[in-house]
Amino acid sequence: MKINKVIITIFILFSIVSSGYAQSKIEGKFEAGYILFNHINSQKFNNSRLADESYGLNLNAICGLQPSEKAFVGLGLGYLNFDLSNSGIHGITAFSTFEFIPPTYKKTKFYLRSNLGYSQRWSRQSKERGTSILELNLGLKRRMNHKMKLYMHSGVLFTQRSVFIPIRLGVGF
Repeated sequence: MKINKVIITIFILFSIVSSGYAQSKIEGKFEAGYILFNHINSQKFNNSRLADESYGLNLNAICGLQPSEKAFVGLGLGYLNFDLSNSGIHGITAFSTFEFIPPTYKKTKFYLRSNLGYSQRWSRQSKERGTSILELNLGLKRRMNHKMKLYMHSGVLFTQRSVFIPIRLGVGF
């Protein structure tokens, strides 16, 4: 039942964004990231025990609209893999992303980014578990040529009463 609500919400959001900015530039992004565990409430995180030295890997694909040089609005899908050696927790995420890029005429720009969405995780020890996610990032964007941009950002990821620190690199086109 919750997944149906998430799918309907994402569809409505995408419809509003696409109809409101039909003349905007469409942009795609691919990201790969490393997730450090800052604070884990192990009772809440998928009923699994994660070691203090654990880490996670993340892959994202994002498609969205850039209505101006200062903003980006998009939808993304991601794959998560936490603590590869011990617990085998993996999952998927669906999220909306909002970026604010302060206006400058340089090739390298700072930007603020937020992701809001839903995450579904599975592990060997327990059943699947879904939760909402909120991510706040600060990053650098470097325009390589007219069509390609490189991204690097980091921030905080809040989920299931736990805090993670994602560090991501990406390419936009």
